Amino acid sequence: MPIYVTELSTFASHNADLINRLLALLSAHKYQEIKILAHAIKGISGNLALLNISNSMVKIERTAQTKNYDLCLKSIHSLSCSLSDFTEELQQLKGRFGADLQIQPTSTQVVFSKIELLSLLDTLTLSAGSGEVDDENIDLLISIVPKAMKRQAIEVSNAISDFDFNSAIITLANLKKLIAKESDR
Repeated sequence: MPIYVTELSTFASHNADLINRLLALLSAHKYQEIKILAHAIKGISGNLALLNISNSMVKIERTAQTKNYDLCLKSIHSLSCSLSDFTEELQQLKGRFGADLQIQPTSTQVVFSKIELLSLLDTLTLSAGSGEVDDENIDLLISIVPKAMKRQAIEVSNAISDFDFNSAIITLANLKKLIAKESDR
Protein backbone atom coordinates (compact mmCIF):
# COMPACT_ATOMS: atom_id res chain seq x y z
CA MET A 1 0.00 0.00 0.00
CA PRO A 2 1.52 3.37 -0.98
CA ILE A 3 2.36 5.61 1.97
CA TYR A 4 0.15 8.41 0.62
CA VAL A 5 -2.93 6.18 0.60
CA THR A 6 -2.09 5.12 4.15
CA GLU A 7 -1.83 8.77 5.21
CA LEU A 8 -5.14 9.59 3.52
CA SER A 9 -6.75 6.64 5.31
CA THR A 10 -5.38 7.85 8.63
CA PHE A 11 -6.78 11.32 7.94
CA ALA A 12 -10.17 9.80 7.09
CA SER A 13 -10.34 7.66 10.22
CA HIS A 14 -9.20 10.48 12.53
CA ASN A 15 -11.81 12.80 11.08
CA ALA A 16 -14.73 10.42 10.65
CA ASP A 17 -16.67 12.47 13.19
CA LEU A 18 -15.46 15.91 12.06
CA ILE A 19 -18.89 17.13 10.94
CA ASN A 20 -20.45 16.05 14.24
CA ARG A 21 -17.67 17.77 16.22
CA LEU A 22 -18.14 20.99 14.26
CA LEU A 23 -21.92 20.88 14.63
CA ALA A 24 -21.61 20.29 18.38
CA LEU A 25 -19.31 23.31 18.69
CA LEU A 26 -21.66 25.37 16.54
CA SER A 27 -24.69 24.37 18.61
CA ALA A 28 -22.82 25.56 21.70
CA HIS A 29 -21.80 28.77 19.88
CA LYS A 30 -18.11 27.99 20.52
CA TYR A 31 -16.88 29.94 17.53
CA GLN A 32 -13.29 30.26 18.77
CA GLU A 33 -13.04 26.48 19.11
CA ILE A 34 -14.52 26.05 15.62
CA LYS A 35 -11.87 28.44 14.30
CA ILE A 36 -9.06 26.52 16.05
CA LEU A 37 -10.30 23.14 14.81
CA ALA A 38 -10.84 24.47 11.27
CA HIS A 39 -7.34 25.94 11.23
CA ALA A 40 -5.80 22.63 12.31
CA ILE A 41 -7.71 20.56 9.76
CA LYS A 42 -6.99 23.18 7.08
CA GLY A 43 -3.26 22.67 7.63
CA ILE A 44 -3.40 18.89 7.70
CA SER A 45 -5.64 18.64 4.64
CA GLY A 46 -3.49 21.16 2.80
CA ASN A 47 -0.37 19.12 3.55
CA LEU A 48 -2.14 16.07 2.11
CA ALA A 49 -3.16 18.06 -1.00
CA LEU A 50 -6.86 17.69 -0.13
CA LEU A 51 -7.60 21.10 -1.56
CA ASN A 52 -11.41 20.94 -1.48
CA ILE A 53 -11.34 20.03 2.20
CA SER A 54 -8.67 22.62 2.93
CA ASN A 55 -10.68 25.32 1.11
CA SER A 56 -13.83 24.31 3.01
CA MET A 57 -11.90 24.65 6.26
CA VAL A 58 -10.79 28.16 5.22
CA LYS A 59 -14.48 29.07 4.78
CA ILE A 60 -15.38 27.59 8.16
CA GLU A 61 -12.49 29.41 9.82
CA ARG A 62 -13.58 32.72 8.27
CA THR A 63 -17.27 32.28 9.04
CA ALA A 64 -16.45 31.33 12.64
CA GLN A 65 -14.75 34.71 12.97
CA THR A 66 -18.03 36.40 12.04
CA LYS A 67 -19.91 34.39 14.69
CA ASN A 68 -22.75 34.03 12.17
CA TYR A 69 -24.52 30.77 12.92
CA ASP A 70 -26.21 30.41 9.52
CA LEU A 71 -23.02 31.09 7.56
CA CYS A 72 -21.11 28.59 9.69
CA LEU A 73 -23.81 25.99 9.12
CA LYS A 74 -23.65 26.51 5.35
CA SER A 75 -19.86 26.22 5.42
CA ILE A 76 -20.08 22.99 7.41
CA HIS A 77 -22.56 21.66 4.85
CA SER A 78 -20.08 22.50 2.09
CA LEU A 79 -17.39 20.62 4.02
CA SER A 80 -19.67 17.60 4.34
CA CYS A 81 -19.93 17.45 0.54
CA SER A 82 -16.15 17.68 0.20
CA LEU A 83 -15.65 14.94 2.78
CA SER A 84 -18.17 12.73 1.03
CA ASP A 85 -16.31 13.15 -2.27
CA PHE A 86 -12.99 12.48 -0.52
CA THR A 87 -14.30 9.28 1.07
CA GLU A 88 -15.56 8.03 -2.28
CA GLU A 89 -12.24 8.79 -3.99
CA LEU A 90 -10.32 7.17 -1.15
CA GLN A 91 -12.40 4.01 -1.52
CA GLN A 92 -11.44 3.94 -5.20
CA LEU A 93 -7.76 4.30 -4.31
CA LYS A 94 -8.10 1.59 -1.72
CA GLY A 95 -9.60 -0.72 -4.34
CA ARG A 96 -6.78 0.06 -6.72
CA PHE A 97 -3.95 -0.49 -4.24
CA GLY A 98 -5.40 -3.31 -2.17
CA ALA A 99 -8.14 -3.88 0.31
CA ASP A 100 -6.00 -4.36 3.41
CA LEU A 101 -6.93 -0.95 4.82
CA GLN A 102 -10.27 -0.43 6.48
CA ILE A 103 -11.63 3.06 5.91
CA GLN A 104 -14.36 4.23 8.20
CA PRO A 105 -16.89 6.30 6.31
CA THR A 106 -16.95 9.88 7.46
CA SER A 107 -20.11 11.20 8.99
CA THR A 108 -21.16 13.62 6.27
CA GLN A 109 -24.85 13.94 6.97
CA VAL A 110 -25.56 17.42 8.21
CA VAL A 111 -28.81 17.32 10.10
CA PHE A 112 -30.85 20.49 10.19
CA SER A 113 -33.40 21.11 12.88
CA LYS A 114 -36.98 22.03 12.07
CA ILE A 115 -36.26 25.60 13.15
CA GLU A 116 -33.21 25.86 10.87
CA LEU A 117 -35.14 24.44 7.94
CA LEU A 118 -38.04 26.83 8.54
CA SER A 119 -35.57 29.71 8.79
CA LEU A 120 -34.07 28.70 5.44
CA LEU A 121 -37.56 28.61 3.91
CA ASP A 122 -38.25 32.10 5.31
CA THR A 123 -34.98 33.37 3.82
CA LEU A 124 -35.88 31.92 0.42
CA THR A 125 -39.40 33.35 0.64
CA LEU A 126 -37.96 36.83 1.31
CA SER A 127 -35.52 36.46 -1.58
CA ALA A 128 -38.26 35.30 -3.95
CA GLY A 129 -40.55 38.08 -2.73
CA SER A 130 -37.94 40.66 -3.69
CA GLY A 131 -37.27 38.99 -7.04
CA GLU A 132 -33.82 37.68 -6.09
CA VAL A 133 -32.31 34.37 -7.10
CA ASP A 134 -30.50 32.82 -4.12
CA ASP A 135 -28.77 29.82 -5.73
CA GLU A 136 -26.72 28.92 -2.66
CA ASN A 137 -29.74 28.63 -0.39
CA ILE A 138 -31.78 26.86 -3.07
CA ASP A 139 -29.03 24.25 -3.42
CA LEU A 140 -28.87 23.94 0.36
CA LEU A 141 -32.65 23.44 0.54
CA ILE A 142 -32.58 20.68 -2.05
CA SER A 143 -29.76 18.91 -0.24
CA ILE A 144 -31.31 19.01 3.24
CA VAL A 145 -35.07 18.60 2.86
CA PRO A 146 -36.46 15.23 3.85
CA LYS A 147 -36.78 12.85 0.91
CA ALA A 148 -40.57 13.10 0.93
CA MET A 149 -40.30 16.85 0.24
CA LYS A 150 -37.52 16.76 -2.35
CA ARG A 151 -39.97 17.19 -5.26
CA GLN A 152 -41.31 20.45 -3.82
CA ALA A 153 -37.77 21.76 -3.21
CA ILE A 154 -36.92 21.07 -6.85
CA GLU A 155 -40.15 22.83 -7.87
CA VAL A 156 -38.96 25.90 -5.93
CA SER A 157 -35.63 25.76 -7.75
CA ASN A 158 -37.30 25.42 -11.15
CA ALA A 159 -39.76 28.25 -10.46
CA ILE A 160 -36.99 30.60 -9.35
CA SER A 161 -34.83 29.60 -12.33
CA ASP A 162 -37.79 30.57 -14.54
CA PHE A 163 -38.19 33.84 -12.58
CA ASP A 164 -41.66 32.66 -11.54
CA PHE A 165 -41.28 34.01 -8.02
CA ASN A 166 -45.00 33.80 -7.19
CA SER A 167 -45.03 30.05 -7.81
CA ALA A 168 -41.85 29.71 -5.77
CA ILE A 169 -43.44 31.57 -2.85
CA ILE A 170 -46.53 29.35 -2.98
CA THR A 171 -44.43 26.18 -3.07
CA LEU A 172 -42.26 27.45 -0.20
CA ALA A 173 -45.41 28.13 1.85
CA ASN A 174 -46.63 24.59 1.10
CA LEU A 175 -43.25 23.20 2.18
CA LYS A 176 -43.53 25.10 5.47
CA LYS A 177 -46.95 23.55 6.06
CA LEU A 178 -45.59 20.07 5.30
CA ILE A 179 -42.69 20.53 7.70
CA ALA A 180 -45.02 21.80 10.43
CA LYS A 181 -47.37 18.87 9.80
CA GLU A 182 -44.45 16.40 9.85
CA SER A 183 -43.27 17.67 13.22
CA ASP A 184 -46.77 17.38 14.71
CA ARG A 185 -46.68 13.62 14.20
